[in-house]
Amino acid sequence: MFFEQSTLTPQQIISTAEAQGLSAVKVAIQANGYSRSSGFWGDVKDINSGNDKYPVISLGNDCDVVGKLSRSLAESVQFPVSSAYMHFVGCVSAAMLGRFTVEYHGTDQPTALYVVTSQPPSTGKSAINSMAIAPIVAEVERINEQRKKERKKIQAKLNGIAKELKSERSGTEYAALYEEKEEYEEKLAKLCDVVFPVSDTTPEGLAKINFRQGNFAVISDEATSINSLLGLTYANSERKTNSELVLKAWDSGHVSIARANAENNMSFTALGCMAVIAQDETISGIMEAGARGIGVSERFLLVREESFLGRRKFVDDNGDTTYTPVDAGLKADYYKLIHNIMTEQSVSLKVSRSAMRVLNMARQEMEPKLADGGEYSHTMLRGALGKMDKQVIRLASVIHTIRNWQDVNGTTTKSKEIDVETMQEALLMFQELSKTYISAANASGHAGQDAELIKIIDTITRLGKANKGAITARAIYESVRKVRPFLGQAGVMKRIEDHLLPILEDLNYVCLTNGRVFVNPALMG
Repeated sequence: MFFEQSTLTPQQIISTAEAQGLSAVKVAIQANGYSRSSGFWGDVKDINSGNDKYPVISLGNDCDVVGKLSRSLAESVQFPVSSAYMHFVGCVSAAMLGRFTVEYHGTDQPTALYVVTSQPPSTGKSAINSMAIAPIVAEVERINEQRKKERKKIQAKLNGIAKELKSERSGTEYAALYEEKEEYEEKLAKLCDVVFPVSDTTPEGLAKINFRQGNFAVISDEATSINSLLGLTYANSERKTNSELVLKAWDSGHVSIARANAENNMSFTALGCMAVIAQDETISGIMEAGARGIGVSERFLLVREESFLGRRKFVDDNGDTTYTPVDAGLKADYYKLIHNIMTEQSVSLKVSRSAMRVLNMARQEMEPKLADGGEYSHTMLRGALGKMDKQVIRLASVIHTIRNWQDVNGTTTKSKEIDVETMQEALLMFQELSKTYISAANASGHAGQDAELIKIIDTITRLGKANKGAITARAIYESVRKVRPFLGQAGVMKRIEDHLLPILEDLNYVCLTNGRVFVNPALMG
């Protein structure tokens, strides 16, 4: 912009800014120079700094047994509804483990979820967890009792074969008996008691369970159950190794374990599910694991709501109890649902054509945000948000199963096709759950727009003091590109120029003009 006179009066600056649709400070810098612009800078505005670690989310429903029961229980315990609902959803996905799959891109995908909710001690976590797993434990006891009976029958047959082997036989007869003996021994080994779910274990212990029975589920109301699996309680040298099982088990990856003791060598397909009510420290640890580039954090669906501690009411104004019992009918229906699920075998769910269209449209909308310099270009955010399709399909599969294997009328349609409405609901759930993930990434400083803006503000303050308030985007880039949250990102310069600096200009931190970045004098003292 060219000004005919060397300086403008304050009134001329204001009128020129209005006429040109520019900020007054930009006109002041262009006309009179940065040093004479201080009176036109607005106050800097706060950014959402990521310290708001309890984003408002809304999860749950009033149309199926899990939605109704989790809400009834949450209200009875005075526990956040969304947290209770997601823990139940995680437990239902555990019940489906090894029994249900969903077809996606021509392959059968797991329907298992990794769900971690965060609540401090003494909030009622154990009550939520106990009810969520009770029917699963009951079904596993029933399964193990059946297996015990089958093992007795097989053992009796093995005893009979052992007697026959002691008698005189031809070589052909001996060979046939030995072959039969080996077949029964293999069947006996496969009929081991199911350990499901586990509440506390080591990575090594969980690997043995997965090797023996084909899958695992970790369900707990204690943080220790997941901390050890992610290597959060191990030395740095062990962390990656201990995370491998969790990493591979999310999508049926293959795990090979070689130890000095050959008896501990294992090779198997990992398949797992997690539903853990932990604490904020665990979510921070998951973010740390993600920042190390292991890729484990992006597999988790996180829920972090503000607790009701200090605000719960146990008596009313008259001193009468406020306790409301949980609906017994809903509990019975939930038991029926889990029973119906855990008596199934090899159920393959399909996504309807119209539901897949909804999912693909959402993926298309997400795609530009994953590009270099995009909103989710950071490796951690790319990993998490880039798995939207798989997470949404899994959520849709669980919701669909809940409503078709035990609906509110007690009937079981057992439809295997996921419809549009269910897919839309799952998409909304993922969007809500993403709020917590992004918030946690921002709060930890690892990734996210808020974390980026905070780092840029720190940088422009430092560079502004050293350069009399006038710096360049290139200088900012060179200062931040090798530190988090920019470390490892592609398209950082573009993101700084096209996205972050314009935001800071709107918030009065900087003024962008003549190819330079002018820093609000208030930042420099």
